[in-house]
Amino acid sequence: MRKKILGRTILGLFLLALLGGGAATGAAQSGMDIVGAPSKGFKATGLDITGADVAAVVSTDLIAASCYDRPGGFLLVETDPDKLAAIKSEIDISKSPGADPATRMQNRYVPPNELVSGGWSSDGTTLTVTLQLTEAQGGVLLSRSGSGPEADFSDISAKVTKDLTDAMCSRISFRTSLDVEIHSTQMDHKETHHSEAVYTPYPGSGAHCSATMQPGERCQFAITTFHASAKAQFPGGSHTATNAKTGNAVEAELIRGAKGGTLRLAGPNFATTSPDEDDEHYIGICIDQEWTPLQFELTEEEMLHFSTFQKTLSISSPLGVNSCVGSGTLTVTGQR
Repeated sequence: MRKKILGRTILGLFLLALLGGGAATGAAQSGMDIVGAPSKGFKATGLDITGADVAAVVSTDLIAASCYDRPGGFLLVETDPDKLAAIKSEIDISKSPGADPATRMQNRYVPPNELVSGGWSSDGTTLTVTLQLTEAQGGVLLSRSGSGPEADFSDISAKVTKDLTDAMCSRISFRTSLDVEIHSTQMDHKETHHSEAVYTPYPGSGAHCSATMQPGERCQFAITTFHASAKAQFPGGSHTATNAKTGNAVEAELIRGAKGGTLRLAGPNFATTSPDEDDEHYIGICIDQEWTPLQFELTEEEMLHFSTFQKTLSISSPLGVNSCVGSGTLTVTGQR
């Protein structure tokens, strides 16, 4: 097995060195997940090979199944300290006074925010391959495994790796459209609000955000695009307001069930104007209160085809802050 493995991984490790360099900076700036390749800590139980040999095979399969060249993908980078030291040495040599300036290399390594771990184990006949995607801090995000005859190690590894990367490469997101009317029960004041937002996977939880989520897995989302407008009407006239922003807080969570799933939103977002002590009709006097429901139940079909589903809820705000009440609609549309 060792000879077959060594011949199979040379190209993959060469590509890994390339991808772990110049492409990493741009990927990190675009919000793509930077994934650390398997290293010496990979396990090889009951086999005539080392964990490093197994890590090389898995790295090759990860590169083959990677999706760094499209939105929602990930970039694989080297994590082995010895190999990183060797790469740094080559970079330093290229910058030395006697080196050709045209071949000068830049150190663009970006530390990963996720890691691939796991191992291979054999009872002498059957090989089991287990792969996990973990947070840099150690929390398990995804886990996939497969078994078969030891002689088929290449096919088994490729299949389990593809199962893992299918989940990593098919990240999902969604957008919302909100329209509500709110009025005060104590004064003649009415507000109408419209907002649209795009939710994308929150950094570090993106691996779960795919149509291949497993029961019990959770995906958190942040708002990356937000536009809102509002108008307040009152006896003396009216006010209007607009707002556009991005955020980095968790604003929604998708929970995969045995069948279907549940999408929960933290709450609607609105455009407001700053309160003026001489103006009791500023926009926003009615919005700081609870709205229900903010939970969408998705069928199995909708989960499997998340990018095409659409649902609308009738939402309301019971008597709350400043004696206001409100009602409206909230529409969620899946997308890739």
